[in-house]
Amino acid sequence: VHATRVVLTGVEAVQGFETVLRQDSSNTRAWTGLATAYTWAERHGIPLPGVPAESLGPMAIRFSEHAVRIDSLDSDAWLARGLIDEYLDPARKVIALEAYRQATVLDSTNAEAWARLGTVLADMSRDEEALVAYLKAEALAPEYHSYKVPLHYLWFRQFDSATAWVDRAVAAAPNAYWTRFAAGTV
Repeated sequence: VHATRVVLTGVEAVQGFETVLRQDSSNTRAWTGLATAYTWAERHGIPLPGVPAESLGPMAIRFSEHAVRIDSLDSDAWLARGLIDEYLDPARKVIALEAYRQATVLDSTNAEAWARLGTVLADMSRDEEALVAYLKAEALAPEYHSYKVPLHYLWFRQFDSATAWVDRAVAAAPNAYWTRFAAGTV
């Protein structure tokens, strides 16, 4: 189910999550969504009316911490926590790694958590572990994550494996940008 989740960003997303939270301030998913929307706004320079740009990151952290406090067993709350740590402060990748691990422990079908875990592991040069995480993400949601495996093999100049996996990626998601990128690179 995680593979079909729609991630909203920007003003409309924030307004939607705030509306939900006015009705139910204990809604973990709304706090998680709000944290993610603030993270993307900060990372991509998306202005949010009434919110100073320098407040976006700290507010995203606060929202994600609140979501985890409300429901520490929610995989998506931990995924949002990891995204914030990974994107807003690269020095906190170890914290992001633990948040992603927690997300996968709580829900082993959370493809996005597996994919993010793989990325952080790759950034830490833990390449075999990264490949395992990428393969898990690809198995759970090939239409979203199939390009990660061929790019991993390409990075290590394992061209035969990269070619085989990119063919699989194109079959799973022929029109996805990153799939096409991987196909053009291999």
